[in-house]
Amino acid sequence: MKYILIFLTLTFCASAQFGDAPAYQPYNLDFENSVVGAMPTQWSLSTKSQQEGFQSEATAENPYSGKYCMSLELHKDTAIGTGRAAAAMHKFDAAPYLGKTIVLSAAVRAEITGDGHAGFYVAERTYNDQYPFVHTNEEDPVVSNQWKRYMVKHTVTQDAYSINIGLFLEGNGKAWIDDIEIDVVEVMDNPVVTKNLDEKLTEGLYLFSKAYGATKFFHASDEIENLETDTYLFNSISELEKSNDYKKTIENRISRIAPSTKIFDSKAKADAYKVAKPSSAIDRVAVAKMTNNLFVPKGDLRFGTQRVNIYDSRLQREAAVYQIMSAKNVQGMKITYSTMAKLDGYGDDAHAELWFRVDFEDPAKKPLNLRHDEIITEDDWKKFSMDVDIPKDAKQIRIGLVVFGEGRARFDDVEISQTRNGITMDYKPKNFSFNKKWSENNIQNWSF
Repeated sequence: MKYILIFLTLTFCASAQFGDAPAYQPYNLDFENSVVGAMPTQWSLSTKSQQEGFQSEATAENPYSGKYCMSLELHKDTAIGTGRAAAAMHKFDAAPYLGKTIVLSAAVRAEITGDGHAGFYVAERTYNDQYPFVHTNEEDPVVSNQWKRYMVKHTVTQDAYSINIGLFLEGNGKAWIDDIEIDVVEVMDNPVVTKNLDEKLTEGLYLFSKAYGATKFFHASDEIENLETDTYLFNSISELEKSNDYKKTIENRISRIAPSTKIFDSKAKADAYKVAKPSSAIDRVAVAKMTNNLFVPKGDLRFGTQRVNIYDSRLQREAAVYQIMSAKNVQGMKITYSTMAKLDGYGDDAHAELWFRVDFEDPAKKPLNLRHDEIITEDDWKKFSMDVDIPKDAKQIRIGLVVFGEGRARFDDVEISQTRNGITMDYKPKNFSFNKKWSENNIQNWSF
């Protein structure tokens, strides 16, 4: 009996973000959403720090609690002199904590070679990219390889854009962090002033709130991204209180955060307004807002409002199977990686891809990761292939079949071939046509 590899992904999670924006709330503080050898989900180490020789990853090496913790390391032979420092960090939105006093704590341990120390990194970043508060355990340096909890207390200012937390390391050595906790211990008083509202003003405020809500959560303008919400709403209400033309005032206030928005007197007029797609528009780009207001105390990537391309997957990560093969027979050659594939997608973002990775003899050398330019979106069998130049110092190659978004993808007849002097040689992966028996999520010779 012959089997065809099928992917079925039904979970819907929001995680796509643009640029270096912070997460919408703290996430993965216990590092349990991790893969050993890779950065934990929602954690990062800057490119500059990596270029200076720092390495950070999730590890199962003596965690403080659970299965995993995170490490940050600088080898002795990669740095000359003292003072070199880095922080592996997680950034989250400061908005829910403005004016509040928070207590952050984490378990940290370290092995330090020579001068230097490790620490629990906590920093406040403003919209102007300033750092009015930075904590790196200077007064209580971490130099012991015994787990110990460290606490930082900080009152978040009104100018804060993000709160950055993580693991700090200065000098040569290695440090570990685990089990981060965040508690609000003091909430700023928010006095509420009540006043009588006449019927006309009440209607104006109601219409503005509808227009503001729809614009804030669904319009994808850049102006909304940097909106000072409290100030904007205060000024909007003040203008409505003085206005004799609520429609004009509402249009004026909304145009400040979404200049291209149009407001109509009726649904019929709005339905009649159509914007034609420009002939030069890119097919798979459509920017929109996505919102989820459910707050999960321990962190959830689905919380908040974010700007997304509807063609990009909102899953936390792609679905994939891969097989690792020795690169001995193809070192220094150009090979062709191909498969038959088709996709029954459940949304505009659903698609499949071919991925290819090369790992080198030198473990310090960054792996070469490649992805096929042509994506798989149609529900008809078609052959997809990509050419890859294998470096002479390659140790192993990793072929991947990857699915983004929600849908059912099918793969079959996975092949690797190399043509020289008109003669084609095949290096077929094990179980390349999936004709060996397999159980759910357990495919013989493939990792899922």
